[in-house]
Amino acid sequence: MGTNGPGHVALTYRLYPQPGYPFTLDFGITYTVRATDGLTVVLSATNLSLAPAPVALGMHPYLKPPHGGLIDTCTLLLPARTRVLTDAW
Repeated sequence: MGTNGPGHVALTYRLYPQPGYPFTLDFGITYTVRATDGLTVVLSATNLSLAPAPVALGMHPYLKPPHGGLIDTCTLLLPARTRVLTDAW
């Protein structure tokens, strides 16, 4: 299911309980493209179950160098402010 408009598309999906994963979750992803900001992607997950549900979200963007050529020649700058340390399993 989704909605769209000029430079914007929003998609949603409801995951129902199934063997091995007895949770109901609503997922959403919104893509917005603006001349001033470029591409913005927003991911969301809402747990509709009574118990905490293990879940992870991610995306795999396909990047195009601003002046053509190979992506190998580009540098990605990520101004992160927080890191999450996890223990080894």
